Amino acid sequence: VGFDGDDAVAIGHLEIADDPANPTFAAFEITTLREDAGLKRTMLARLLDLAEARGRTELLPWALHTPFESQLWEGLGATLRYTERMSQLVMGDVDADLMERWILRRTERAAELKLVHWERRCPDRWLTAYSEATNAMNDAPRDDIDFDDRDYSEDYIRHEEGAWADVGHRLKVLLVVDGAGKPIATTSIFLNLHRPSASWQGDTVVLEPYRRRGIGRWTKAEMWKRLRADHPEVTHLETGNAHSNDPMLSINAEMGYRETHVYAGWQADLDTYRANL
Repeated sequence: VGFDGDDAVAIGHLEIADDPANPTFAAFEITTLREDAGLKRTMLARLLDLAEARGRTELLPWALHTPFESQLWEGLGATLRYTERMSQLVMGDVDADLMERWILRRTERAAELKLVHWERRCPDRWLTAYSEATNAMNDAPRDDIDFDDRDYSEDYIRHEEGAWADVGHRLKVLLVVDGAGKPIATTSIFLNLHRPSASWQGDTVVLEPYRRRGIGRWTKAEMWKRLRADHPEVTHLETGNAHSNDPMLSINAEMGYRETHVYAGWQADLDTYRANL
């Protein structure tokens, strides 16, 4: 945290994922109260020290996609690799009839499938299937980010469950399986226990060859119904999608998500940042 006297004027955080496939990668974000390139560069210098101490040399900052941020990061030698549309859903504004139609379409196209639901911790019985379903997120567009496929192993999932609980978030998950218990699709919500109205729509994924059968819409609609019944305090959902992810953007727009801002990621190695600082 950056201070001016007793006043906090900036905050930076480094995200170091426990990911064997990307041992030198880290993402970070620096937020300041005003557009202040000098303050951001001062914060960056400290984050670079922290990254280097953890062996991280490929660094990707997240920031609003604005002319100020573009000029800052490109001036530091980074290149734009990814843009993400951030959107918000007002839960009470969702068309309930539309959600019922999405659920009923499942009867026509995927009647043999069933839903499994949990909060907090995945039951041991479904952990392998949930891991397989989550690994399909590697198919999601990440544009030009230099980042290898992540292994969402069972151990990784257990680690993530604990980490989210530690910071006051509760996972709510729907898993779609076939009659033999094989994974078909999943969607998740991060319930923000500090501020429920800022809860987050997490990953939604349908495995091949089950795509283009309305299963993604089905899971979204079912989750909306369950949230309304189980957690009426969740009045809004936030989410982010790659601008290149047309199928998911289409579903979200139809459901009622509205764009609030655009985030971007610029990537460079640690030595490039240091040289340009």
